[in-house]
Amino acid sequence: MKNVALCFRGKCLDENIHWATGVSRKTDYNKTLISIRNNLINANPCYNFDIYLHGWISKEVDINKVALDFNAKRSRLDKQTDFSSYYEKIKNYREILQSRFSHLHKKNQYSYNNINFFDYFNNIFSYAYSISNTVKLIDQPKNYDLIINTRYDINLTEAVNLNSLDKNKTYTDNTGSNHSPLFYGDFIHIAKPEKSILWSNFFNYLSEEIFLKKDFEQWAESFKSKNIKGKTDHGIYSPQMIYANFSQTHTPHRDVVPKINSSLFRY
Repeated sequence: MKNVALCFRGKCLDENIHWATGVSRKTDYNKTLISIRNNLINANPCYNFDIYLHGWISKEVDINKVALDFNAKRSRLDKQTDFSSYYEKIKNYREILQSRFSHLHKKNQYSYNNINFFDYFNNIFSYAYSISNTVKLIDQPKNYDLIINTRYDINLTEAVNLNSLDKNKTYTDNTGSNHSPLFYGDFIHIAKPEKSILWSNFFNYLSEEIFLKKDFEQWAESFKSKNIKGKTDHGIYSPQMIYANFSQTHTPHRDVVPKINSSLFRY
């Protein structure tokens, strides 16, 4: 038997107001559990799956029930953290918002003045924090053949055959081209342990590099002058572009395969 660490991160069971649209959205993992069992776990009988959970939950949720539903080996489920101590030191937040939402502003879909920037930054930091911490929960990463990092609302639309994957490559969902010129989709990430454990530093990278230095903006803007397939008008401070930037620090573009067919469950 081969061993897989299957990590879930992000909003687990919660209802929140979208920072830009004001629309209430609910996250419920039950449909994802069915999708994961059918198209990943049951589709790979030669693999043993250990499940690790980090997630944001509402205060009414039974934490023990969530861990039991997933049959988690280790879990850490937290009430939403306030990351204002990190983003309040970002002096150029208005310029960042303009870069992030310029494509929508030009289409008259949103006004910069209507965006709750505190919610936007808190979402970004929550996103990175959960990705980092689900990896940190893994017992002895070197004992696994693969580490899979995914979301509580993912819908695998077809079976994933892990035996067909090149273990020297990193696999992501095939939705990345809608958001990132590097094709780094962020719904699911499959790689060998020495690549996957580097994501434990994603939160530190975000808080220390992305918003406080000019390197990221220069990196993102450079794609406008390069012949790299994918959209560059989605806003350079989108989660997908930040995800792509960190990925590129340790995984060359040529080693990323956007192959996993998936979507998100929306409620």
